[in-house]
Amino acid sequence: MIGTDQVVNGIWVSAILILLGLIPGLYQCIISGISNASNLIPLQVAFTRTHLKNKVSQPRWFAAAGGAILLITFAAYLL
Repeated sequence: MIGTDQVVNGIWVSAILILLGLIPGLYQCIISGISNASNLIPLQVAFTRTHLKNKVSQPRWFAAAGGAILLITFAAYLL
């Protein structure tokens, strides 16, 4: 049995994963925003951009993982 604070944590984590998996273009916008923000940092050694040149596909398994986390969270709360 888990507490209500852990239920809330499971809900928001699963909601973010479901949104990233189902909203078209959201994942790509986040990736491009992170890569554009790396241009503002003077030391760019840690941010290699070679893997970002290819088009990043949206991972659909995020939605399935979010649904699984949601079900596991509610099952652990009820049992």
